[in-house]
Amino acid sequence: MIVLLRMAALGCVAVLGGCGSYWTKTDATELDFGVARGDCVQLAYADVPPVMARGFVFDVPYDTNEPARAAFVTRCLEARNWRLVERGL
Repeated sequence: MIVLLRMAALGCVAVLGGCGSYWTKTDATELDFGVARGDCVQLAYADVPPVMARGFVFDVPYDTNEPARAAFVTRCLEARNWRLVERGL
């Protein structure tokens, strides 16, 4: 649930701010990216499994390993020659 809220908040910020980022690779399609990302996510969960904890303020469970998995996915995609492009205003 927290992950969904974080994603929604980041999405709102990106839309309202007119900025964001996207992954690109020469001669690759969105389907290619989906497959590569899916593979990287699967590897990330195998390497950095979820560890659930409770929040201090709202006592809401969250996964303490989520940031490490996100970093793993980024490194995995970069190793497969995908490049993250930041959009400006």
